Amino acid sequence: SFDVYHKIIQPGTYCRIQGKVGPSRNQKEAILFCHSITYTLANNNPQHLRNVLKFVQDGVLDATEVLNALPILSQVEELNPSLSSNNNQTYGELAMGILDRF
Repeated sequence: SFDVYHKIIQPGTYCRIQGKVGPSRNQKEAILFCHSITYTLANNNPQHLRNVLKFVQDGVLDATEVLNALPILSQVEELNPSLSSNNNQTYGELAMGILDRF
């Protein structure tokens, strides 16, 4: 679903958007009809990354896609605080730790 991308596309976030351009009601405008979006690089906002990690946990965002957007991580398990090396972490603490190494 594209709904999650409305929440994660913020300044500094890189995404690859593919689609087709179509006409708009306004003559000087066009509309992009998206058929796929890929999250390609996280921004440096820990609150934003915390939400992205929660979306992965909730199953609304693909874990492999997020793992590829965070090149310092190598395993999907590193995206979940209960499976990371310090299992007492919150999502916010995990996000801060990831961004400190990013």
